[in-house]
Amino acid sequence: MNKLATTLSLAAIAALAACASPGGPHATRVVGSADATIVASTGTVVLPAVRAGVGKVALLTDPTGPYADLSNQVAHLQMFDGSRQAIFVTGTQLTLGECISIRSDSSIRRRPQRDCG
Repeated sequence: MNKLATTLSLAAIAALAACASPGGPHATRVVGSADATIVASTGTVVLPAVRAGVGKVALLTDPTGPYADLSNQVAHLQMFDGSRQAIFVTGTQLTLGECISIRSDSSIRRRPQRDCG
């Protein structure tokens, strides 16, 4: 139950962050890491940092669905350095198999499929 509450809380934060994002509400941005570690005895949630880099969307979860062309998604990425990471994304929807770059300022740049390998 704590994991669900944490996920819903982070989704609410993502929705609020979309309103304050530079580039307007339609700019697709990384809100935070979805790789949460919950310590049951203390109720502590540890969120690792989102790593900048290039990757391919391997799995998507969109619990609320798109509303007015905006979406809050959990994207699981296969990074080109061989690692994986899960991130919360807000803005226009990502698609399965899409190649993206995560920049150091948490913005997302969509890359052409030919660059995705």
